[in-house]
Amino acid sequence: MRPKPVLAIVGRPNVGKSTLFNRLIGQRVAIVEDTPGVTRDRLYGEGEWLGQPFVVIDTGGILFGEDDPLIEQVRVQAQVAMHEADCILFLVDARDGLTPADEEVADLLRRGGKPTLLLVNKADNPQLWESQRAEFFALGLGEPIPISSIHGHNIAEVLERAFEHLQTQPAPESDEEPADEPIKIAIVGRPNVGKSSLLNAILGEPRAIVSDIAGTTRDTLDTPFTWKGQPVVLIDTAGIKRPGKVQRSLEYYAQLRAQRAMQRADVAVVVIDGDGGHHAQRSANRATGGERRARHRVGGQQMGPQRAARRQPTQKHPPQKRTSPASSSSRQRGWTMCRLCLSRRWRARASSGCWTPAWRSPTSTACASARAS
Repeated sequence: MRPKPVLAIVGRPNVGKSTLFNRLIGQRVAIVEDTPGVTRDRLYGEGEWLGQPFVVIDTGGILFGEDDPLIEQVRVQAQVAMHEADCILFLVDARDGLTPADEEVADLLRRGGKPTLLLVNKADNPQLWESQRAEFFALGLGEPIPISSIHGHNIAEVLERAFEHLQTQPAPESDEEPADEPIKIAIVGRPNVGKSSLLNAILGEPRAIVSDIAGTTRDTLDTPFTWKGQPVVLIDTAGIKRPGKVQRSLEYYAQLRAQRAMQRADVAVVVIDGDGGHHAQRSANRATGGERRARHRVGGQQMGPQRAARRQPTQKHPPQKRTSPASSSSRQRGWTMCRLCLSRRWRARASSGCWTPAWRSPTSTACASARAS
């Protein structure tokens, strides 16, 4: 089967990239706020145009000349999306006009050499657009297309022009057998316990932005991969707080998406901080007692390699919680792969109501092969 074409949405912060992403896929997946820097990681979604499916990538705002390591990681994630894309949608803001930040991003895109469409968002006033139109030709990316992401104005023209660049036809019917349904694993826990680090350690690549700042992850990140022939989807989530601690609308929507991730997951991996003391038990209670929606839950404790080696593998959570034994993990070395039990027996146990899996010793052959891989 021909692979789906990929469209990447890029631009400086706060030009409406996430709104356009939600419009193209027809769902409210990305968090939208009138605040710069809301989106940080790459966010993937699927849409369809005239029977042709496609993949859309939402990215964080690109800024140059900043010393903030977090801004640097956001820019790297956006550049990865541009490398993966078949066509790039470069978004600018009609209300702000042409800015130096837009020119820096345009220079990066010109050097990349990939098909690029220049989209001018928030062009709701036709008369005002006619007076602004000429200045955007200075970016050297062809004719600008006026759109309105929030109202859907000219979105059909954008997709038509994008597929003209791609020169794709509807994918032929495939004779291959459909793949097994993937096991969905949600990685949950309170803020700043190492959920994104665990995701990166499992994948062996910097899929999610990692920072010591609490609340770095905001959107839920679905990442498919294959483990020993079994398709798996890892879902990284925002940190879960107590209801009284959620103060901003951005935090509320991040919490809501984390809860929805647990609803659709087959397994919820609860990550706690091994040095957190009583906060560790509160984290487990918050994720397992308050959200009884995932089919199975696993406790994972983040700690250093030396302490992880000394930990007894049979230690369990208090018996009143229907949670699997805590699995010691090191986010640098990704030791939890053998403990996640990425096999069909998870779904069988979860559907039959069996809440305690058969844990293997860390010295077993299966765990040794998991660490080696």
